[in-house]
Amino acid sequence: MFWSRRRTRWSTEGALVLVFAMGALLALSASLTLAKGKPPKPPAPPPPEPAYDFTQLPENPSAMNDSGDALGSPYGTGDIVALRSQPVMIPLDGLPGSSRVSKADLNNEDAYGVFQVVGHCDFEVVEGSQYRSHALLWEVDADTGEVSGPFDLDPENECLEDVAGAVNDLGEIAGFVQVEVEPGVAPLAPVVWRPDGTGGFEVLELPRHILNGVAVFATPVDINNLGQVVGAADVRNALPGVHSMYPVLWQIDDSTGEYLEPIDLGTLKQGAWSHPVAINDWGQVIGYTDTKTSATFQAWLINPRDVDGDGALEWFWDGDGDGANDLMVPLCGAGVSSKPTGLNNVGQIVGSQRKKTGYGGQWGFIWQNGVMTLLGELVPPEYGDPVASCINDAGQLGASGGIFTPRP
Repeated sequence: MFWSRRRTRWSTEGALVLVFAMGALLALSASLTLAKGKPPKPPAPPPPEPAYDFTQLPENPSAMNDSGDALGSPYGTGDIVALRSQPVMIPLDGLPGSSRVSKADLNNEDAYGVFQVVGHCDFEVVEGSQYRSHALLWEVDADTGEVSGPFDLDPENECLEDVAGAVNDLGEIAGFVQVEVEPGVAPLAPVVWRPDGTGGFEVLELPRHILNGVAVFATPVDINNLGQVVGAADVRNALPGVHSMYPVLWQIDDSTGEYLEPIDLGTLKQGAWSHPVAINDWGQVIGYTDTKTSATFQAWLINPRDVDGDGALEWFWDGDGDGANDLMVPLCGAGVSSKPTGLNNVGQIVGSQRKKTGYGGQWGFIWQNGVMTLLGELVPPEYGDPVASCINDAGQLGASGGIFTPRP
């Protein structure tokens, strides 16, 4: 009886062991079957290494030369915020008695490590509402941080107003002046201040843009090292009822050294008006066009070329007779609104874009050789989607309150 109960107990335990073993085999078989049908996913690749290192500055750079010397934001002080990519804060003062100072551009260091900054200061004429501007020049020693100036570009006070907007490496300065030619008549005139070799400047008035028989004023925006100047022509007087700006280009006559009549750079197809932003030493021009859609702009690039084979470069060509500039190439595709902010001599362009609809955030981009890349894909992730305000020939970007320097 005892043996019989013991035998029954062993049989029950054996059966349980067998059941568990069969279940394990079935589970293993099922897992092998699934594994054959759906192989395991490989691990996600690590995120790409950032292409830039970042240096924090006291203010966001608005202009930067090839050595990494930089001006601060026009919404801040606009003073020197970097010397050779290192943060500093060096004030650039105006003339005695001036109420505010604006800094516009700087050039590259010379053989002695000195670079120039141009801008203007304002004197209050009517309290709180009317100001008179004086164009200014400062010289900065990048080795010591010592500032010379400001130097008044109108020391004889001959102008009612004068403003300096851009400077090249030869010390030539583009801007505009207002001079009273007769009582009550004081037109604005685009000019270039050219060093005269004695420490002073020769003032060259740029020819006015003629449209529909009307001479219109154009504000110089940038000047390259060939002395070529791009500007924005206000054509409202020539086109009644139209609030428009057109980009123009002035070139120098090599035989006389004088500036020629400006070239109208036109606009993109279906564009209402255009505005230039910069010109480099290759003659490439960037700007943007109003595309006739509310709050929508299109960034563009002009690559000058000899279209007609006469040996001279053209910046405007209308091959199909529709009035648009066929040499003006959009930088971004449809569906976004875009503006360029900077151009270097390597042909790299920086700017911003956003969706056409709504007023959401902006994404900074860098464009080169027909390829546009979002900066958010290149910088360390903690800086999000920065918008660069400038780029130098070393590829350094001014953005996010500092300088992004390309990694080797």
